[in-house]
This record gives sequence, C-alpha cells and structure tokens, in this order.
Amino acid sequence: ERIALIEDTWASTRVGKNSVADFLSLAQALQSERDLAAINLLAGDLEYVGSSLVPESARFNEFVRKQFEANESSLGWTARPSDSDEQKAVRASLLSILGRTGDPQAVATAQDLVQRYIKDPASVEGTLVAPAFATAAAHGDANLYQQISEALPKARSTGEYNTYLIALAQFSKPGLAEQTIALVTAGK
Repeated sequence: ERIALIEDTWASTRVGKNSVADFLSLAQALQSERDLAAINLLAGDLEYVGSSLVPESARFNEFVRKQFEANESSLGWTARPSDSDEQKAVRASLLSILGRTGDPQAVATAQDLVQRYIKDPASVEGTLVAPAFATAAAHGDANLYQQISEALPKARSTGEYNTYLIALAQFSKPGLAEQTIALVTAGK
C-alpha cells in the first residue's frame, strides 16, 4: 500500500496533478519507512527531483539526508550476525543514497570499508562492497585512486578485480577520470 501510494503520488506529480512540494511532504511523512522497496522507490524519485528540478543541490541534499538519517541511525553502518537479508540490503541502499548526498558519515564509512576491503575482501559484508566503492570513489582523491589502481592487478578473484575496475570508472574528479579514460584507451 505504501509503495502504491509513493508510485501514485509520484505519477500525479510527474503529470502536474500534484506539486513537487506535495510529493516532498509525502516523503517526509515516510521518513521512518523501513521497507527496502519503498526506500529505494523514494530515493529514486528524490534523486530525479534533485538532479532535474532543483537548481541548488546543497539544500536538497540536506533534505535527502534528513529523509533517510533515521533509518541509518536505527540500523547503523556495522553489520551484525543477526541481520536479516533485508536489513543488509537496506544498509547498503542507505550507504548509496547518503553517499550520493555527500553525507560525511556515509563517506567516512565508505572510505573505511574500502580500506578494509583492499586489505582483506572477506572483512567487508558483501552487500556493502559496491555502494562503499561507489561512494568512496565519487568523493575520492588521487591517493585512493592510486590504491585501487595498485590493487587491481593483485585481485585474487574475478569479483574482486571487477570491484576495483568499476571503482576506477566512478572517480569523478577531472584528472582522475582522465586517467581512467587513458587506461581504457590503452586497452588496460
């Protein structure tokens, strides 16, 4: 029912029957939502608003952080043995969502997870690997880029290799993105 409400409200917003403010009010009313599908649906719609409709993203990013911080606070960033698959997936989704907003705690968590993964891939819960690398790379510097570049040829599995390879493509700083393009051009 909540998913249908989100979808219907968003569809009405897209065709102009509801205002974006109405949709944002619904999102705020669902701040305590714990269902993975509903969280991801809201996050996707909010990402569209942020990238397409909001000229100043810093304030909107703060809105998105507030939207999902209650979930992060109750779930935490550290996986527990008792976590259900749903809780693990929600944690990973929150890391991705909050990482895209530049949330300092999410970025720091992602950077820590990446460092742990480079040392020992088995030390990081599997659902957190992709969002951690995406977040760390999006906010990463030349030092992190170098670490991942050096880890790439030492990968012990195809999954580990692909994790590093995909991460290199997610660095957005111009000089680092150009290095990745040069690697692709050189066939590496």
